[in-house]
Amino acid sequence: AAVLIVALPSYAQTGAEQHFASFQAALDRNDRAAAEAALVAGLAAVGPEPSSSRAALLANLAQLRIDSGRLAEALEPARETLAIAERGNASGIDPAYARLLVGQAELASNGDAGVRRILAALQQARANTSISIEAYQAAIAAGDWAIAND
Repeated sequence: AAVLIVALPSYAQTGAEQHFASFQAALDRNDRAAAEAALVAGLAAVGPEPSSSRAALLANLAQLRIDSGRLAEALEPARETLAIAERGNASGIDPAYARLLVGQAELASNGDAGVRRILAALQQARANTSISIEAYQAAIAAGDWAIAND
């Protein structure tokens, strides 16, 4: 699956820009380990306070881990992305997209809750065509989980 790149806000001057550029370059080389390392370094650069830059880095980290089949490791960054996204539009992250991330990550440990979250987020995502690919991928993940755990 292709990794959605959630861009850093253009106004962000957080020290994470170099790490974000390294993340993008690593993805271009298909080096997911380097991409993840760049995101983790970017998160260290922006610090723990909720911000649009932190949300973008966390969303990319969660998506990268989901796309790599590491759902359990995606849960923490996905949950933090959702917490920031739910604070308001300043996060730059669509809450429906963040819910799709959490739902997919939850499939590893609490599949029923993950499927329910994905289904609810799919209803919300219908209005946002910019996340239609991610919504489609989440729907497939939920269906695959349901078939495997029927």
